[in-house]
Amino acid sequence: MLSREQRRYISTLVAEVENAEQRIVSARLIRHSMNQELNVASIEEVSDEMYRKATMYLTGWKTCALGEHQGESAMVSQVLRIWTICPKEQPAISKFTRDHFGTSKMNDLNYWQMRCVLSFAMHLWGEHWKGKTV
Repeated sequence: MLSREQRRYISTLVAEVENAEQRIVSARLIRHSMNQELNVASIEEVSDEMYRKATMYLTGWKTCALGEHQGESAMVSQVLRIWTICPKEQPAISKFTRDHFGTSKMNDLNYWQMRCVLSFAMHLWGEHWKGKTV
């Protein structure tokens, strides 16, 4: 079970992700996505061992939403997060990758190609949420 400080920190990170996303997605969706990533039903099921993974997931999402520098594996993780939350965007992202870089395997892409794929994915992400309240 998480300590109060750990729970408070996760809540702070959720709020920071919500702000970084300019409130196009709600804290509820962010928490649900984190729980899905951790394979738990709620924060009550998050163990001390899962805490690090939860904070990395939320910090990575916030960094991505703010457009800050990320390594290649972190960018791949962000595209996978988008696919998990908005699965209908996967075909368009895969097509973009194949059409522009001749492969649909993100691990085959170099840093700059992956940045292009992530930028395209982020564009689709923003378009997906336009006019929706989540």
